[in-house]
Parts: sequence; structure tokens; C-alpha cells
Amino acid sequence: MTFRTLSLPPLLVLISALGCQAPQAPVGPTACVIHAADYESLFSQTLTRLRGVEWRMKRVDRERGIIETLPATSAHFPELWRVDSPGAYNYLESSLHTIRRAVTVRIERVDAAAGGTSHDGRASDAAAAIDAMVASDADDATPPGGAAAVAEVEAREVESQLPGTGRYRVEVEVRKERFSTPERQVTTASGTLGLFSEKTPTIYGYFRARPGDVRWIALGRDEVLERNLLDHLLRGHVREPSANVSPPAE
Repeated sequence: MTFRTLSLPPLLVLISALGCQAPQAPVGPTACVIHAADYESLFSQTLTRLRGVEWRMKRVDRERGIIETLPATSAHFPELWRVDSPGAYNYLESSLHTIRRAVTVRIERVDAAAGGTSHDGRASDAAAAIDAMVASDADDATPPGGAAAVAEVEAREVESQLPGTGRYRVEVEVRKERFSTPERQVTTASGTLGLFSEKTPTIYGYFRARPGDVRWIALGRDEVLERNLLDHLLRGHVREPSANVSPPAE
């Protein structure tokens, strides 16, 4: 028996004592709007910080603002130093199954895409309408765009206090998959020694698994790791209220 198998009983006791509950399914993107000096610096910093937590790159597209990592097998007991299986549930799941995760980061300029204030000082139509409303003392009027327009003006006020910065939407997406392979036929206690060997036939009668029998099963997004990575990647940047996390209109 392997060390990983022998370590599972004490791990189960530990997790049970701490409590374990599956995270809720995400209801929207994990993203925020921040202020940064320039796009190139933000992109390079994001790439460096991803590599700093041991993610290997699959795709780096500066022009489109996309960073994709290669799938990586997630941390399991006793890899306590790794940060890609956050929470008791994820850690236990990765210890009992072969789980892998892949990260996608998208960086988009908000100003030009969403009609915000650009670097040449031109304001959006919604912001201009609110400015006109305030100038005419129309306190009871509803600005075009409602709360979204108000949030846009608040964002302009934040940016005005940070000269030389731009607004960028950063989104982190983590996809999780579980490895699936046919079980082996074990009929005796000594047969467990060959549980992971090709000398023991599968439940389908084959000694080697057929190509279609071995696959990765999609488990959806890992919002806990998404939020942890977003906090790590954007550490030190000024964030805007959560009303600005929607993707820019095409």
C-alpha cells in the first residue's frame, strides 16, 4: 500500500473534526474593476504572480488580455504548503480523488469598452447626464442608467484621485476536473496489492483500460480558489465597488 493510502484514515478523522461542507455553486463571474498605472505593467505583474504560486502557462495573449494555465493536479495530503485546494472540502476531495485545476485570467480595459472616462478626459454619456442634473438642482430626477450610471460617476471620482491610472476589469476563472478510470477486479485480500496494476483486469475484463474509459470529468468552477487568486493577483491595487464587475459590452 502506498503512503498516500495509509495516510487517508487519520486525514478523514481530522477533516471530520474540522467540519466539511461542499462549497455553493458560483452564480456569477469572479471579477472586479481596479485602477492600475498601465496595461502592460498590470499584465506582467499578473503573469509573475501566477508563476509565483507554481502555475505553468499554456497561453499568454497580451493583445487579447488572456492568460491560461496548464491543468495541474491539485494538492492532497500531506502537501500542506500548496494553496490550490483551499478549504476542508476541496482538500479532502483532492486527497480521495485525482483532481486537477486550470486557471484563466482575463484583463480588459473598462474605459473604452464601457464608455467610461478615457485618458483624454472625455466623459461617458451617462456621467454627463448626471453632471447636468446636478447643475440644474434636479435632485428628484432619475439619471439615465439608474444605479449603474451612479456607480460610473463614483468610479470617475475615484480615478480623479489617482492621476495617471486606468480602469481595468480582471476576471479569474478556475475549472476543476476529476480523473476517471475503470475499477480493477479485486476478489481477495492479497488482490488489493495489484489494485493499480495492469496485471489485474478491469471490471470490463481488459487488462489495459481502453482509450474511451480513461477521461477527465468536468466538475465546474472552483469559486473559493478564484477569490483567493483574485485577491493574490490584485494585492496592492485600488478596487471599485462590486457593481462594476459585469463584462464590458461588445
